[in-house]
Amino acid sequence: MPIPSKYRDLYSWNEATLWLEGADISTEYVQANEEGRDLSSVESRFKKLLSAKGDRVCPWHFVLLGGQKNPAWLDACFELMDQVQALPFRPDFPWKQPNDLPGIRRLRGKAPSIPAWKDSHKDYLQRLHGGLAGRIAGCMLGKPVEGWKHQHIRALASLTDRWPLERYFRLLTPSEQRALKKKGHPEGRIFQAHTTCLEDNLDGSLMDDDINYTVVGHEVIKTYGADFRPHQVGLVWLNQLPILTTYTAERAAYRNLTNGILPPLSASFRNPYREWIGAQIRADYYGYANPGNPSRAAEWAWRDASVSHTANGIYGEMWVAAMLASAYSADDWLTIIRSGLAQIPKSSRLHAAVEEIIAFHAAGNCFEAFLKKLSGEWDGDNFHHWVHTIPNAQIVTASLLYAGEGYSRAIGHAVGAGLDTDCNGATVGSLWGVRYGYDAIPRQWLDPLKDLCRTSIGNVREISIAQLARDMSKTAITVH
Repeated sequence: MPIPSKYRDLYSWNEATLWLEGADISTEYVQANEEGRDLSSVESRFKKLLSAKGDRVCPWHFVLLGGQKNPAWLDACFELMDQVQALPFRPDFPWKQPNDLPGIRRLRGKAPSIPAWKDSHKDYLQRLHGGLAGRIAGCMLGKPVEGWKHQHIRALASLTDRWPLERYFRLLTPSEQRALKKKGHPEGRIFQAHTTCLEDNLDGSLMDDDINYTVVGHEVIKTYGADFRPHQVGLVWLNQLPILTTYTAERAAYRNLTNGILPPLSASFRNPYREWIGAQIRADYYGYANPGNPSRAAEWAWRDASVSHTANGIYGEMWVAAMLASAYSADDWLTIIRSGLAQIPKSSRLHAAVEEIIAFHAAGNCFEAFLKKLSGEWDGDNFHHWVHTIPNAQIVTASLLYAGEGYSRAIGHAVGAGLDTDCNGATVGSLWGVRYGYDAIPRQWLDPLKDLCRTSIGNVREISIAQLARDMSKTAITVH
């Protein structure tokens, strides 16, 4: 629906500052239910606020009356969100999902045996470089189709002879554009807006939050060392990360930090996105810097995640960091995945969801069957679903298990499955790159990157990928 002219300026402002205000009451309602809060005493208040008039004029959750946000509605939302955080959990809620590190560790299962890392610095650099380049390439593949459903990605890729996904997406010809329009493809116009990360025009990596946070992790360790604390992660954000290059949970936490609300409260205060995927994409340097040591990688990830996330949002980052640390030493994907799971509570929804995919794969089901299962359980039209940690962790798990030893197949599965495609392509590419090393990544993914990484981080705007890998490896050696 076109935006009325009198609302356009306000729409553009809201779009630019989305997630900064925090009054996303619809996401808060879903999130609070999923984390087990007993909402019986506030159901009627949620219903009243969610039925307010005009809530579709501006992006997602903003309510406008007379072209302005309704202060009374906002105040009521904030009051209710604050009250939710004090509500007890439902007595029949089956999951135990603590936020504190000692509580998490008490509920872990037995970890698989991971050999100690004993190889040379040259080999370590080769593996770290592989993780970094693999992450960037996977991110660039997924970026043009972020948030799409599997069937729409497949239709587009098939039309352009890119299915299965073994190369970057390319520009559409005029006839292909007409064909896509004729088929009623819902995402065709959006795809055409991402021309700079298509194979025809790719000239090094574009700035993306999935790349930014890997650099941020390095900046945290370089600045504060192995004993960094959560609030110091926040200081690096405030010093080096522009707020409008943060999204969802990170932007809510950024707002809290600027208002003097420190971790762990910065993660939960008026932050409905506290279990979304944002922390999971911040894990990589903590894994890169701890080869063969998944426990320490997970601890560093916990310190980072607790700035902006709770429960499964935290566990996602711990899981990925531990997997990356294990990928240096372990020799099969199942061990790597289970090594990551061993760092998070067995009693969590994330643990159960990943184990479900492991069992599904072990039962002999094919990847197409996984895609049907995924679409049957998660609604790709629901923003809460496609950016949540859990369904995207299931995609990461399946992509690794079904890919075998093929990089193209791994990131192709991760992106082709849909949902948060750039995040999943990046995470799977990173894990594959650490396990097999830079030289094993096929050249069709590396050559268009031209060894160039771009970020919005104050200290690292543009840098050679190889040089960034060298810098990261030196910092890691310094703190060990």
